[in-house]
Amino acid sequence: MTEFSPFLKKIPHSFELHFLVNFIATTSTINQSLKTIKGMKQKTYKEKWLSRAVKRMLSVFCGLLMVAATFGQERTVTGTVTDKNGEGLPGVNVVVKGTTAGVVTDLNGKYSIKVPGPDATLVFSYVGYTSQEVKVADQTNINVTMEEEVRELDQVVVIGYGVQKKSDLTGAVASVSGKDFQGIASSNLTQVLQGRAAGVNVISNTGMPGGSVTIQIRGMSSVNGGEPLVVIDGIPGGNINNLNPADIESVEILKDAASQAIYGSNGGNGVIIVTTKKGKEGKYQTNFNAFYGWQNAASTIPMMNLTDYNRVMGELKVWNYFRRNLDTLQYYDYNDLIFEDNVPMQQYDFSTGGGTDKANFYVSGGYLNQDGIIRKSAYEKLNFRIKSEHKLSEKIKFDQNVSFTNTKTEGFEEWMYTNIYFTPVYPALTYVPYIPPYKNGKWNGDTVTIDNPFVDIDNRNYWSKNMDVSGNAGLTVQLIKGLTYTPRISGWMGINDRQNFNPKYTFSATNMNTIAKLEKGMQRNFGWVAQNVITYSFNIAQHNFSLMGGQEARRGWGYDINGMRQNFKSSLSNLLYFNMSLDDTTNSQTVKGGGYENRLLSYFGRFNYNWREIVLLQANWRRDGQSNFGPNFRFGNFYSGSAGLKFSEFQFIKDLNLISFGKFRISYGETGQFARSSWPYLSKILTPGNVYNYSFNNSASSTGAGPVQIANPDIHWETVKSFGIGLDLGFFRDRLMINIDYFNKENVDMLNYQDVTYMAGTYQTNSGAEGGDARPEVNFGSVRNRGVEFAVSYKETLGDLRLQLDANVTYLTNKITKLATDSLVVGSVHNEITGITIQKVGHPIGSFWGYQVKNIIKKDDPTAYYAKSKKNVYFDINSKGDTIWLPTAKPGDVRWKDNNNDGKIDDKDRTFIGNPHAPITFSFSVNMSYKQFDLSALFTGVYGNDILFGAGRFLYDWNTIPSNRMASFANRYRDPLVDKQGNLILDNNGNPIDPGNENYEMPRMGAQNYARMSDLYIKDGSYLRLKNIQLGYTLPASVSKVISVEKFRVYVSMTNVFTLTKYDGFDPEVARYDFGNPSILGVDIGGYPKARVFSVGLNMTF
Repeated sequence: MTEFSPFLKKIPHSFELHFLVNFIATTSTINQSLKTIKGMKQKTYKEKWLSRAVKRMLSVFCGLLMVAATFGQERTVTGTVTDKNGEGLPGVNVVVKGTTAGVVTDLNGKYSIKVPGPDATLVFSYVGYTSQEVKVADQTNINVTMEEEVRELDQVVVIGYGVQKKSDLTGAVASVSGKDFQGIASSNLTQVLQGRAAGVNVISNTGMPGGSVTIQIRGMSSVNGGEPLVVIDGIPGGNINNLNPADIESVEILKDAASQAIYGSNGGNGVIIVTTKKGKEGKYQTNFNAFYGWQNAASTIPMMNLTDYNRVMGELKVWNYFRRNLDTLQYYDYNDLIFEDNVPMQQYDFSTGGGTDKANFYVSGGYLNQDGIIRKSAYEKLNFRIKSEHKLSEKIKFDQNVSFTNTKTEGFEEWMYTNIYFTPVYPALTYVPYIPPYKNGKWNGDTVTIDNPFVDIDNRNYWSKNMDVSGNAGLTVQLIKGLTYTPRISGWMGINDRQNFNPKYTFSATNMNTIAKLEKGMQRNFGWVAQNVITYSFNIAQHNFSLMGGQEARRGWGYDINGMRQNFKSSLSNLLYFNMSLDDTTNSQTVKGGGYENRLLSYFGRFNYNWREIVLLQANWRRDGQSNFGPNFRFGNFYSGSAGLKFSEFQFIKDLNLISFGKFRISYGETGQFARSSWPYLSKILTPGNVYNYSFNNSASSTGAGPVQIANPDIHWETVKSFGIGLDLGFFRDRLMINIDYFNKENVDMLNYQDVTYMAGTYQTNSGAEGGDARPEVNFGSVRNRGVEFAVSYKETLGDLRLQLDANVTYLTNKITKLATDSLVVGSVHNEITGITIQKVGHPIGSFWGYQVKNIIKKDDPTAYYAKSKKNVYFDINSKGDTIWLPTAKPGDVRWKDNNNDGKIDDKDRTFIGNPHAPITFSFSVNMSYKQFDLSALFTGVYGNDILFGAGRFLYDWNTIPSNRMASFANRYRDPLVDKQGNLILDNNGNPIDPGNENYEMPRMGAQNYARMSDLYIKDGSYLRLKNIQLGYTLPASVSKVISVEKFRVYVSMTNVFTLTKYDGFDPEVARYDFGNPSILGVDIGGYPKARVFSVGLNMTF
């Protein structure tokens, strides 16, 4: 034991076992003496006994030593946690790693915690500071100095032609992290922005794979619509959907003129700036992400059962489809047949990057494949990107960025998917519910009036392919300290090829295509942008200045060609080109096309000033020259000014200890919007058939040309004036952040068509002319959007638990304040309901305009003698007390409201019946992690908007064809079903087939009730949706290293989980259905419903 004595003497210091050390030391001495005794040749029995006894005692006490040491390792560790200034930090979490044992520092930053032993590790965490881990070892007092994290407010955000600290912003800018784009099952990345920022409304136009969306930033500012400008890596005019989601570093949304004005005529509808990832100095890193999902229709429209359908046939007297005995019939739910189940969707992407202080690179690729929930619809995307930066010298850097995207869409054209009448959805939903879809292995159907929906799907062959290539390169040259010059050149090319082939087939008398027809088209788009930007930053004492100036030239051009040929002898697509005969006059064909070109020349500048980062001033200016406008108004000036005050930096505010951050903002500015057509200052010339025929010298007439649209040489930009004030507050070291904004945005020079008096020599002076609208465009209209935005974010760390809660709500009103032609009624539901919306001063853009239902006539309503009919009839009394006679009305008919009190019901009684713009939009999200688990969820919703359920015209009461109806239409007024003698018609069991319904919510069948545009079709569009939810698990680092992976995460996710709404259509999220008229909003014609997607995925970092 002698060799253990030095170690044992250290035990008191390490384990405080004083009571054992002396004994063990003594025992060691005894043992050494025993060794001497053993060497003696003569030993007595007593000596032998003593030797054995000492050895036994030594063994027992060594065992006790180990036990005591085990229990004796638990001890109390104390210490103080301070900041970099030595001040104690209260509320710091101190946790024993891997356990739930933890304490919180007191007001002076002191703590005391029990630890299990020297191998324990203490984790110190505090919001706003970098977490630290300290191994206990033999320490009983551990003091820690916490280092502040880079605060979110100190992070840099991208603005127009530059960057700025978030805390120094004087405009309204919202940021979305690239992490929010990860793992979301969507073929349109723009949808990911939904609910991420206050004042930004993202609405899907269709649920088809790869379908487009409508984005509104602080409301719709023009009857001409208009999308926000998208800037990708500094180059305007990009497409977010061409990106690989893993490539997105951040997205900034510029919401007010203070931030948008630097983009001038492009910024009137807002600006979305996307920054892609780049290689970082240091270790090379490779990432791989993948998910596989299963799609199903998120919602369907319930249709009538056999009983209710049979009653409709009896009421319509369509006896061929009426059945007395339903027991032998089988019900087929065509919702289940038209929408396929568990349709696959998959996405894979990789990226690799890294670098040194001299150069870095980033390379990525992605692949997306999504089949549609409607047969033969699909979307496929392949993209690739390479990006690099090179330090050529101490003062010169070079960077380049090249991307490639290839997409393919199959099925139907998107505009067809927005209209139930043109898609297979309508014939499927309305199909006779007792006719099976198949018969003898073939499609089944009626031979006279019923179209089998699947026949059209199987015989339609449409595809569209797009290839987009873009690239940019630039230099960053530091001329002198603070002075930087950045020239940049970029270019792009877009190629689109499309084909639609309808073969010849005959299925029934109506379900046929007698002519094989092929349509092919191609479109080419090209463009380039050249930029020169110079910035200079300097300070004088506590005054900081930054100046930026630049010049930009842009050119875009392209053309399209469309051809059609029909009467092919063969319907086999691979033989089409082998039976085309140029001398075959029966093969009619047409070819048409067009082209465009536009140029933009711009000069811009920005001035920034701050005093000690407390007083903030910013001014922007831009001058744009656009080729679309005439010489009189080719150039326009756009500007903004804004100011901010960080009042939280004042000492008296700090002394109050109420807030950790506070800033007030105010801004005003003017931006613009392009003309919606090319060269509107010139008259359009057209040769419309035989309209312009000329005869010279008594010869046969010759076709000529003439003006089709009156020119307006004074047409110019739409000018959007914007005023805003904002307040940013931070509490509890910015763990709680609150942002409040008020804005007033008005388009004072809105372009719209003006009705003019007919002029000799023009083909047509009102809308509907061949080749476009014949009326001149004028700058005479105003639209105002006014509202309030509120956003709140809270972050908390409690040991291993990290929590972030975000919520935002926007209140907005939209109103037309001036129009060139007031009360312009436009739009229709497939010509079945006409004049559905109105542009009228004092009302929102695209307000619903129609008749109002006063009530539904009941059997016991009073009647009175009407002299013209010479009988008693139902009547109504308007608000003036005048009697309105209803000589043809029956029980169940609508009693319409006489709004103008003229004693009759006519077009003059139409009025405002609905607002398609949601006054309130909101969202809230949860992001949390605990140890290796993470959970995120996003809820979105709107409140107070109206939807025109245009599909109801086809799904309620359209005509007498034997089509099925919506299940809710069963709750209409019905008379008992009787025969010619007035007897109840009975089924085979002797029960009345339809005893009638006098407890109803909807009018009886008939065009007098359903053919008018009325509030019968206006529905509440409010909803709350769980948009996304995701649960993930990350392998511990010790485990992932075993498989040579730096990080390995798996997750399950669901998109469009559920929707709470009163709306009974496919989906209350309704954008536009008329792509030719963007002012017609909130009209639901059915079409393609959204998919609910369940997916599993993984994220790997090497």
